[in-house]
Parts: sequence; structure tokens; C-alpha cells
Amino acid sequence: MALKKSISTEQGFNAPNSYGVVEEARYSKNGNSHIALSIFKDKTSRDEKKDPIKMFYTSFVYDQDISRNIIKQAYEFLKTLPEFSDAEDV
Repeated sequence: MALKKSISTEQGFNAPNSYGVVEEARYSKNGNSHIALSIFKDKTSRDEKKDPIKMFYTSFVYDQDISRNIIKQAYEFLKTLPEFSDAEDV
């Protein structure tokens, strides 16, 4: 799973087909979870193991009662944020 959307970096680089991948989602016993999302120029760039054009970090509350799959919850949470509300699941 990944998120596809158009983004612009702080340096002015435009990526109309950026490809965001949750590289890390971890949680602690208190329910606080951390997400590291790597954003690549496009899927080909990720497949070719090129460096991401941007990294995005955030926290959320992981709920084991909803799903034991933290990665899936991470993607669902990211899409609730204004930065990714228009992202497409790919």
C-alpha cells in the first residue's frame, strides 16, 4: 500500500505523482504511535531505491481494538490529515 498525490517540496520541486510509503509505524503500550512516511518522486523512484524527496513524521493513537495492523491504521490516519486528504490509495 502507498499514497499517491501531487506535492511540492519546500525547495519548489513539483511531483504530480508522488508515492508515499509508511517506512515505519511503531507504538508503545500507552497507545501513542509514531509514523515515518517516505515520499518519493513517483513509484519508479521508489522501485529504483532512490532517496525520498521528502520525509513526513507524525504521531497518532493506535487502537488495537479496531485492527491489529498498525500499518493499515497509519495509512488511514494519514488520509485524515489535510496534507493527505486528497491522496489516492495505490
